[in-house]
Amino acid sequence: NFSVIFGIQSGSNLESLANQMSRYNEKMKEMNADYPLACIQVYECFVRSLVGETDDPTELSYGGKDLLGNMIETQNKTSLKNQYYFARMFLAYVFGRYELAAEMADQYRKVAPKMINPRLANQIFYLALIALASADEEAKSEARDAAAVALTELEGWLGASQWNFLHKVKLLKAEIAFHDGYVADAATLYDDAIRIAGEHRFVHEQAIACERCGVFYSTSGNPRIAGGYFTRACEYYLKWGAKRKASDLFQQRISNER
Repeated sequence: NFSVIFGIQSGSNLESLANQMSRYNEKMKEMNADYPLACIQVYECFVRSLVGETDDPTELSYGGKDLLGNMIETQNKTSLKNQYYFARMFLAYVFGRYELAAEMADQYRKVAPKMINPRLANQIFYLALIALASADEEAKSEARDAAAVALTELEGWLGASQWNFLHKVKLLKAEIAFHDGYVADAATLYDDAIRIAGEHRFVHEQAIACERCGVFYSTSGNPRIAGGYFTRACEYYLKWGAKRKASDLFQQRISNER
């Protein structure tokens, strides 16, 4: 299970992860290991959503039933719920459903474990991105303050591993600069985040950084430049294996920016 979580957080190829989870799933069934089986089903559904095997890529269902209901009936463990809500908030963010992402983030905070490990940095990072992306006019100041706190916390992780966290710091700084209207700074920081994520082989976050950079240029009135970043984002999502996301981005953004 931990190898699967690590693979997802590090941007391992989704098809490879799906094969790994399928083998693990069968083994857990043979052993009647209900809790590990429930854990792996969360990530199996997560991958299926990204590759395009579900009707709604922001939901997590197994055997036609929402996974949360299955968990409450069979396990009712807080650790399962936090994995469920984190997976759903990530999917909602990646697929541009920012209000849903904020809703799932609120649910996640209620059950989030107190961690002192790299998973905490992931939690800080995505909660801050979601806060900035989902904030309406009234909540913008509060979201900006939360992002600043998150940035300070993320920068604290750089001493442990610049390889794992530098691109996250750059992307969050870019989003804050975008929010604050510092156009030149944001442009430089997005490019830094994209380059470093690529050099450090975090292809999923390289794709996210490219897409957010495209949104930045589109909002700034530069559709031609935006289209280039959206195209690159599609390429990186496909490299990751997120075919559904790449297809959605192409249909929603690239054709509109040409």
